[in-house]
Amino acid sequence: MCFVFLCLSTLVVDLSQIVGEIMLRDYIKAAMKSATYEIIEDDSTFFGHVPEIEGAWGNADTLEECRDDLESAIEGWLLVSFQQKLPVPIIDGIDLNLKQEILELEAS
Repeated sequence: MCFVFLCLSTLVVDLSQIVGEIMLRDYIKAAMKSATYEIIEDDSTFFGHVPEIEGAWGNADTLEECRDDLESAIEGWLLVSFQQKLPVPIIDGIDLNLKQEILELEAS
C-alpha cells in the first residue's frame, strides 16, 4: 500500500513539473511574440525587448541572435522573479504567479 502511494505521489510531482515546464515554455513563447525590435543606428545592432517585462532585453549583431539573447534574458528574469517572490506580468492570459505559489507550497 505504501509503495502504491509513493508511486502515485511521484507521478503527481512529475506531472506538476511537466505542467510547470509547459506553462513556462508557453509564457516565454507568448512574451517573444509581443517583443519589439529596432536597429540601433550607432552600431547597426539589433535591440529587442518585451514591453511588459522591464529589465529584460536583447542586443546582438543579427535579428536571430537578438531573439536568442532576449529569450535568455527573459528566462533569467523569470528565475530571479521567482527566487525573489516578485510578481510576474500576465502575458497572453498566462499567469505564472499562481504557478509560483504552487511551487512554494510543494517546496515546503
